[in-house]
Amino acid sequence: MKMTLIIAVLLITIGIIGFITTQSTNVLSFNTTTLDEKKTLPAEGIKHIDVTTSYADIEVAATSSEDIQVALNGKVSNKKDTLHVERKGDQLFIEFPEEQNGVSFSLGGQNHAQLKVLLPERGYDAMNLDSSSGDIEVQGMSLFKLTTNSSSGDQALMNNEVEETIQLASSSGSIRTKKLRAHHISVDTSSGDVINHGTIAEKSEANTSSGSVKWLEHEEDTDITVQTSSGDTEISLRDEPLSTSLLYTSSSGEASIKHAGFSFTEVSDDRINGTIGDGEAKIRVDSSSGDFRLQ
Repeated sequence: MKMTLIIAVLLITIGIIGFITTQSTNVLSFNTTTLDEKKTLPAEGIKHIDVTTSYADIEVAATSSEDIQVALNGKVSNKKDTLHVERKGDQLFIEFPEEQNGVSFSLGGQNHAQLKVLLPERGYDAMNLDSSSGDIEVQGMSLFKLTTNSSSGDQALMNNEVEETIQLASSSGSIRTKKLRAHHISVDTSSGDVINHGTIAEKSEANTSSGSVKWLEHEEDTDITVQTSSGDTEISLRDEPLSTSLLYTSSSGEASIKHAGFSFTEVSDDRINGTIGDGEAKIRVDSSSGDFRLQ
């Protein structure tokens, strides 16, 4: 009799757990809302663009249209997550989800959204893009200043011309760029890798803790600075430098220099110092345990 009672209790318990699990899944599915929202506004007079989102991927690209187009697509668990587009003078603010009474709450595991912004092909003074867990992609833009920031999302930038400064920052996401042109480019990550290809800039900087850094086919005879803890560094130049100085310092890393024109004044286990020509441009690589290759 006791054994029968125990089995009955177990069966009832299993049934209750199964019912709760099924209902929870159904509730989450039922509460998922599909996003499909589009907004269009005139671009005339807009000089500053600010895009902020907690979890959506951000994609910014140039368009031949005369209007700014903003499109939001995806699925979210919180029906109150809405898109906010507002113009204030020459500034355009795009926010998703819009804060409600100073609070925005969503179940991150149930959310996936893409925020696409198409901007007419013209020059803009500044663009600021900020996403916590979403990716950021920018291509074909002409700007005076560009700033991006993400926590865990990856970043990809292609074919952008910036007159002054490009500042890219990410905590754990990777940053990849191709054919960027600017006066000054700064890239900062904690654990994400940094890969830049075809950069044209008078001054390029990269700082990372554990991620690797690559400046590939970079413009020669320009300033390049890399600081990393345990990540490797690779630099390749578009053409042979004519006036560049090189300083590499490391605690336990190894270096490989494949430019025959350098005259070295110091070569040791933790320090390499060399010069081509007058050494006007400066390549500086400081690493704790990462290796370095220049080719």
